[in-house]
Amino acid sequence: MTGSEHTIDETRRSLLASAAASIINTQEVVRLAKVGNGADPTVVLWRDWLTAHRSFGEACRRQQRLETEMLRELGSFPRVQIALFEDDGFIWAYTADEINRLLSCPTQRTIRRATLAELAARHADWNRVDHRIGYSKAKHKEAEAAKAEDELSEALWNAVPRSFAGIAAKLHCVLEMEDPGSGIQEAPWPQLRAILADLIRIAAPDNCSLRGAAQCREYKSLRWLSQTQRHLFISLQDRALDLPYLVVAEGIGESRLY
Repeated sequence: MTGSEHTIDETRRSLLASAAASIINTQEVVRLAKVGNGADPTVVLWRDWLTAHRSFGEACRRQQRLETEMLRELGSFPRVQIALFEDDGFIWAYTADEINRLLSCPTQRTIRRATLAELAARHADWNRVDHRIGYSKAKHKEAEAAKAEDELSEALWNAVPRSFAGIAAKLHCVLEMEDPGSGIQEAPWPQLRAILADLIRIAAPDNCSLRGAAQCREYKSLRWLSQTQRHLFISLQDRALDLPYLVVAEGIGESRLY
């Protein structure tokens, strides 16, 4: 990777974090949050979603780490080999139902019982290690965190923005969930990232934390967008102009969330 390619890659990866920082630090959003009246409900929901999103990420990483530890110690998930006599190969069985199906002949009763006992022993070993390191608990917490994030993201998408920050928040949510590393280069993802960057610049024209992204050719212009994509961007602007108030962004810093 060349130096310029590395710079562009770093810019893309920092886009979502920078956008989130800008939305959080938008002065009007901060002021309304302190007052507690008239705050953009979309931004309020987005804050809750962002917290849930981070919690899910942490829970996912913990579950993966513990699963790796389990597999390192035990070698695999509980499973047993069942021989295939016709070609001297074997197949892995992970459940009692699979064993009963694969060894269903009356003449295989003895080997079936032995195989079921072997699987039960491997499950016992798995449960022993699981109890010690807490893998199942971590997996359950990951599932709960995923459900909470999904519910909040759905509520966020159904919310009606009252500010540029609210519109940017919804788009940020989609990009963060579907392309968290900003690495997908097929349409429409680069175009959506460009729209997010421009929405932030519109909300904070004098001091935007995405000025670093503006150095990247991808974010300098919308001239390469298709007619449909330009119409989408214009419709976003028109929708914002119809809202009760616009975000006034001042003093947005270069803070990072990660």
